[in-house]
Amino acid sequence: MEYIDELILGLVQGLTEFLPVSSKGHLVLTQKFLGYEVHDLALDLILHLGTLLVIVSYYFPLFKKLFLETFQAAIQRKMNPSVRIVGLIILGVLPAGSIGLMFKSYFEQLFQSVEYTAYGFIFVGFVLWSTRKAKSTSIKTNFDDTQDMYHDFAHITWKNALVVGCAQAFALVPGVSRSGMTISAGLLSGLSGRAASSFSFLISVPTILGAAILKLRDVENFGEQIPSYGVGFVSALIFGWIGLVTILKLVKKRRLEYFSIYLWILAIILLAQIHL
Repeated sequence: MEYIDELILGLVQGLTEFLPVSSKGHLVLTQKFLGYEVHDLALDLILHLGTLLVIVSYYFPLFKKLFLETFQAAIQRKMNPSVRIVGLIILGVLPAGSIGLMFKSYFEQLFQSVEYTAYGFIFVGFVLWSTRKAKSTSIKTNFDDTQDMYHDFAHITWKNALVVGCAQAFALVPGVSRSGMTISAGLLSGLSGRAASSFSFLISVPTILGAAILKLRDVENFGEQIPSYGVGFVSALIFGWIGLVTILKLVKKRRLEYFSIYLWILAIILLAQIHL
């Protein structure tokens, strides 16, 4: 694969992993546009690891606090708020994880269809549009203070976590954005913008990592291929950071419906090419 292609695919993965437009759908379409008939699983893994690193880096203080306090609770055999938050994350991961394991091959086949991807775009567009009048709670809105986000999780109920987790499962369908579904579900279930977005990205870490481990079994000589995809990894890392910061600003301003228009236009173009 040419370096310029890696750069383009890394850009697409980095931005669309966090913007509510479906990274998988855009990656498949971009590879087809670049002339690749077979989906490159090795590159796909590396690009996703790049955006995964973005999430871990951005929320590192939060992850560190959760890990240390959960470990302390296990040693002392006492409950604390971090144990509850970890429980919420596990609950949020379960729906997509269990469905993905049971129907992995089925959903992978669907991603070969541009038409299904277009329908997925349309569906997410309506979900994003519905967040315009979401009556979420109003807590603090300093999206840059990851330590203070910890306190937002006190407002997340088990029901909220389950609703967001079920929304994440929809991202197994082509064209359906994981971040778009989970953030929208959080807002519509009453969470603040910061709580909805931070919980969305926290549950994405084990979800993406688990999916990567499953894909790893299908890639031959993955370790040998890593150096050749360095440009794609760096590109996904840089543009992933830009995408994450951008979506947090848009969630704060309640402007997710802008992406609805983009998705609907893109879907119309794709369907027109298929049927006309």
